[in-house]
Amino acid sequence: MREAAERLRAQAKQALAEMRSALGLVGSAPDAGVAAVGELVDSARETGLDVTWETLGAARPLPIAPDHTVYRVVQEALTNAARHAPGSSVRVAVEWRPDSVRVEVRNGPCRRPVRGLGAGGVGLAGLGERVRSVGGELEHGPCEGGFRVLAVLPLAPETPPAGLRRSRGESTSGV
Repeated sequence: MREAAERLRAQAKQALAEMRSALGLVGSAPDAGVAAVGELVDSARETGLDVTWETLGAARPLPIAPDHTVYRVVQEALTNAARHAPGSSVRVAVEWRPDSVRVEVRNGPCRRPVRGLGAGGVGLAGLGERVRSVGGELEHGPCEGGFRVLAVLPLAPETPPAGLRRSRGESTSGV
């Protein structure tokens, strides 16, 4: 019995590694941003995930850090849906608002039993830190029998740390 459980655990770890690779968690391009979300969703579909996605509003260029953060929110949420809710449908929505971009990934209830996953990692905690580092907010938790990840990121441009000069002669004192 114990041997069978260990084999099952090894198979689950292998399946998760394959899913992460397919979703771009292993060896992903560090510069992936909003423009690559469509490719990420397509990759998830190729692995068998039932994913739909939509963009609402007029997309606009983002500073580098928030741009990468949008991608990472979708990446982490898709990976979690594949791991914790196999067989569920997943909806990705990127909504461009006047002062922010709202990213929501919602999956339905799990349709297949999940066993041997252990306690899990720190993906959502790390994602929360990343979102807050660009001035955004992250919410996640159970929703309508499934799970929802929601990030709201401001569209304000990044500012250099206090004390750094942008160009010669430009004051950083804010005056």
